[in-house]
Amino acid sequence: MIMIQDDPMPTGSDKPLRITGDPYKVQQARELVLEIIREKDQGDFRSGRSDFGSRLGSSIDVAVPRFAVGIVIGRNGDMIKKIQNDAGVRIQFKP
Repeated sequence: MIMIQDDPMPTGSDKPLRITGDPYKVQQARELVLEIIREKDQGDFRSGRSDFGSRLGSSIDVAVPRFAVGIVIGRNGDMIKKIQNDAGVRIQFKP
């Protein structure tokens, strides 16, 4: 999983996260990411904004609220690596 940071200054907008792999595993990883976000801050999570784009083959885009980007990545990338390993997918933040 790779996060591409387009600007060091926070803008407050959601950060696109691309999950790629087997369609079933992609969905499983998406659910893990959304669960992490929900656990972090129930009040700021907006489920209506969960899909950033359409599903194309074996990838899906998920909008990650800015407040949750660090949580999804985890310390030293541990959480994002765990999601990738548990779900068997590739995950990266898009610019």
